[in-house]
Amino acid sequence: VPAGWTDWMAGLETPWRRGSGISGNTYDYFNYTQNINGRTVQNRGKYSSTLIGNEVQGLVSKYHRSTKPFFIWVTPVAPHHGGPTESDDPRPYRMATRNGPRVQKFVTPARPGWVKGRFNGQITHAPGVPVSRPAEANIRDKPRNVRWAPEATRSEKRSLRNAERQRAEAIFAWDREFGKIIDRLKATGEYDKTIIMFTSDNGFYIGEHRQRLGKIKAYEPVIHVPLVVAGPGIQQGVRYTPTTTFDLTSTILDLADARPLPGMDGSSKVSQLYGPDQDWDTAVVTEGLLTGVRYRDRGHGVPRGLTTSGLRTGRYKLIKYSTGESELYDLLT
Repeated sequence: VPAGWTDWMAGLETPWRRGSGISGNTYDYFNYTQNINGRTVQNRGKYSSTLIGNEVQGLVSKYHRSTKPFFIWVTPVAPHHGGPTESDDPRPYRMATRNGPRVQKFVTPARPGWVKGRFNGQITHAPGVPVSRPAEANIRDKPRNVRWAPEATRSEKRSLRNAERQRAEAIFAWDREFGKIIDRLKATGEYDKTIIMFTSDNGFYIGEHRQRLGKIKAYEPVIHVPLVVAGPGIQQGVRYTPTTTFDLTSTILDLADARPLPGMDGSSKVSQLYGPDQDWDTAVVTEGLLTGVRYRDRGHGVPRGLTTSGLRTGRYKLIKYSTGESELYDLLT
């Protein structure tokens, strides 16, 4: 258990040893194995979002009995892809690469039975796949790891739609658990003095730029991450001040009147939470490492070990690749 935590309830990536009788991992939605305060616990047959939600409710009740402030970091797996394989999973597709086509799965999250089909009437196509035109008619100006992608076939478009439905279903299942956590905060009297931050570690593309499913590439669906902050004194509204995940740590420390460590990345956004929006007052740095892609490590303005780096401002976005390729977008045109 890492130092500094009162309680530690974390999923385990590969928890088993031969002969231990333990299976499951972080990404097995119905066999979510955990390290609970140093003890390996297997949860066969329990949906991980429900399990995590129940654990958080228990922690709220536990910490409510203390006069000390508390901090809970909740990391549900949904909507990240994970097992088990389900009968309605999208069909695989043949992905074009510079070494020829290869079969690739449309990876999706597993869901409980009660939520399956809930969004079939609402989600008629994937967000990156227009109904009546190509996702992108001309990709000749893209870097080579993007421009060899063919337009999605009719079958692939159905699979992308189904992948989007399954992701929405997994999110809905977690949303129900999140609502129960809010109810527990209210029941214990903690809600009106609690600051809640809701975010994700990355965005995702589903069909944009002819890409099928994925992240890492610095396109808008990937680098745009939801961030909702609510709490006492925070006015309802939308902020356009550029914020990164690094900034959240500094913001949380500032809210807790704690001193940040020397050299810590990110800056506090407390003044933006409680004051006027500052709009795009600084550029945001993007960095990426595309695994499975043989990029020449020759610099080209990209830090060693990375495959892409760039800047995003309110109007422009620059992406540089270690191959020497680059993309510059005017986001207002």
